[in-house]
Amino acid sequence: MSKETETQTPLAEAVDGMVITEEDLEGAGTGEVDQSSIISFVMEAVEAKGYKLEGRGRATGGQTFHIGGEDEFEWSDMDDNKGILIEKKPIRIGMYTIKELLDLGDVKGTQYLQDRVTEILSGLAEVSVERADKYFKALGEAYKEYDEDFCEARSFVLEESDDAEEMTKIDDDLYGEVYDRLQIPKDNPDETLIFWLAEAWDEGLEQIVTGYWVPEVKSNEFEPLPEAGDATSIGFTQEDLDEAQVPGIESFDDIPEMSDDGAAMLAGSLYTAIYGIKVENQHCSEFDHGVPYWQGFVNEMHWRFELDGDTWLFCVAHSPDDL
Repeated sequence: MSKETETQTPLAEAVDGMVITEEDLEGAGTGEVDQSSIISFVMEAVEAKGYKLEGRGRATGGQTFHIGGEDEFEWSDMDDNKGILIEKKPIRIGMYTIKELLDLGDVKGTQYLQDRVTEILSGLAEVSVERADKYFKALGEAYKEYDEDFCEARSFVLEESDDAEEMTKIDDDLYGEVYDRLQIPKDNPDETLIFWLAEAWDEGLEQIVTGYWVPEVKSNEFEPLPEAGDATSIGFTQEDLDEAQVPGIESFDDIPEMSDDGAAMLAGSLYTAIYGIKVENQHCSEFDHGVPYWQGFVNEMHWRFELDGDTWLFCVAHSPDDL
């Protein structure tokens, strides 16, 4: 990128206010109108203007993404349904800007950051799943050997195991991935935020390892996934909530107030517990306070929470139309 181009047209200005249509996306060969195709189109468009983007764009939220620098962008359908509008937005950690997160205070701020870190770790969207699985498996095995003392187990894996050097590199890479996905500025980041992140990293790592890599359940205890065109609706109990260990969701009273991230984490935990399938990616795509339900996807399946009388149901189907 030339200094002249950078001075005349900052990247944020080149993207902010961009309008793209479904025809544009189809013409670019990006397929369906979804977050991935929109990011690809925007990257190609700004590169055509002379920008050289390193790496690839990444999702930072339900309809937000980052493609370079320290700016974040949001896409939304235009009122006339004739296009998609791209707008620059303040960098957010979930639903909060960094300032808003810090203004929440130590308890709420760290809790929300904890939810986001755990969500990112469980998705592993930007790292080699094979390497991450190797690290988590090593932590899980050490966790059992050290009488479920996670601190001791992690110290052994990173400092004393035969693969300590490799495990430390994977740990560093995963932390760096979480840092990048949270979009925390690399230059002069807020010290309080970094302190919170260190705590959230330790707790999130423990939750993911003990929640997904340690439990051993016989395969005949699992429910079969619904067939295409069908859906399953299974009620879950307080015991299920206890085993899920989702921060901020300790009882059914907490469910109506849980965040989208908390809903996604709970859905992933229930999905693994009910169907015996490890979560590769998960997302909460819609939240309606008027009629309390959350919906999203886990792996390739769509899910929704529903309240049936006094019972909360976890509904799963191949298509959201079947829920």
